This record gives sequence, structure tokens and C-alpha cells, in this order.
Amino acid sequence: TETQTRLNATLRPETVSKALTLIGFAFPKLWGSLTTTTLSTLLWESLNDLGDEQVARAVAKFIRTFKQVYPGTNVIAVLREFAFDFDSLPNVNDAWKEVRKNISVCGFYQKPQWSHELIEHSVSAFGWSELCNSENPEASRAHFFKIFDGELFRYKNKILLGEK
Repeated sequence: TETQTRLNATLRPETVSKALTLIGFAFPKLWGSLTTTTLSTLLWESLNDLGDEQVARAVAKFIRTFKQVYPGTNVIAVLREFAFDFDSLPNVNDAWKEVRKNISVCGFYQKPQWSHELIEHSVSAFGWSELCNSENPEASRAHFFKIFDGELFRYKNKILLGEK
């Protein structure tokens, strides 16, 4: 997976140099008076747990999606987020559909299989028996959505901080 690849990733100095050049070309005033050495060190320290492909993808997405960069923009945080494919994570609606399907297929007495750990953690936090025995599906849905959003936030942050 993306996370496992990252843990074994090697970021080459040439990739950092190329990233600086591309971003500097696209946004000439971004770096201000910082030296190339300082910028290289900052990028290296902030992105060295990523691989060359992830950094290249992040830089390309950054350049394609940002028309201008404002003074308060945390470029490193944006690059780290763009380095990962969070679009492949399940969304809350699909997670709820999977929960409803497993309630009808497995019921209270069987242990369901989940397509992603986010769904499994959300169901565990809610309680499988509570989900199965709920007499108010609308309230359960709303509660599950809140739990899932919290789990998704924690999951993304662990990846972005290099903890996963």
C-alpha cells in the first residue's frame, strides 16, 4: 500500500532540488530571501520519509492546482497531503452502506469482514451489537457519520505525521 511504500521510501537529493526548482519557477516570489541551501534543508527534513515518486506527484499536483500561493500557505503541509492518495479511502456514505449490508447479511451473531480498517474502527467505536439492535436507524446513521469523520481525521493525521 501507499503507507508501506512510504516506510521503505528513499528520497534522493536530486528530487528535492528538482522540487525546489519547479515550485520556484511556478511561484517566483514564494521563497523570498531564503537560500537554496536553507530551502533544501527544510524540504529534506520535512519530506525525507517520502519517496521520490510521492514528492514528484505532490509537486506536480501543487503546481497544477494552486494558481497563487498566499503568505500564510504552509507549502510543506500541502505537499505532504498531496503525496498521499487519500481519494482511495472509503467515504462515509460507502462506509454506511457497507455497515447496513453487513447488518442484514451477518447480523448480530456473526463477525463481519470490513473492506477498510477505517470502517472497522468506526464500527468498533460505535459497537456492533448497538448497530445491529438499533431501533432508530436515522440516529445511528448520524452517530456513525460523526464517529467515521473522527476516525478519518485521525487516520489521515497519522499518515501525514509519518506515524502510520
